[in-house]
Amino acid sequence: MIEKIKYSLSEFISNKQMRLRVLSMLTALTIAVVTLLHTSIHTIEVFDGEKTYVVTSLTRNVAIAVYEGEINMVIHGGGGVIDVEVTPECISIVLADQGPGIPDISLAMQEGYSTAPENVRQLGFGAGMGLPNIKKYTDEMIIESEVGKGTTIRLKVFPQ
Repeated sequence: MIEKIKYSLSEFISNKQMRLRVLSMLTALTIAVVTLLHTSIHTIEVFDGEKTYVVTSLTRNVAIAVYEGEINMVIHGGGGVIDVEVTPECISIVLADQGPGIPDISLAMQEGYSTAPENVRQLGFGAGMGLPNIKKYTDEMIIESEVGKGTTIRLKVFPQ
């Protein structure tokens, strides 16, 4: 069975009710992910008022990678599209934006390197860990970028 999930960040940004629901769920998932990162617990259930979600280490890895990519797309690309395909063999993720592109991918992959503007850094983002964290929490990562046209990042996470 294949589930395909596609959403556009700009749709969430323009729909206030959906944005609040997504932010609420992201907060709950973030707490679950942080708990998974810092304890020996392997699964956590998160209830959003309507449905219970089970968060596992695999979910944690995907959540971190997608979160880091999403933040980069918002900061640098003004938004973008995330496609996720889930199969029993693999979770495939494509993050695509039409931002300025990455001039030097190997430099951007270095921990601590950041091109985030000062106003973003003042909010606690832009520490230069986004792309390195994406690589750390995925099994495969391919970055395609063209200056002036945008960036596409293709990720794969395999169940262990």
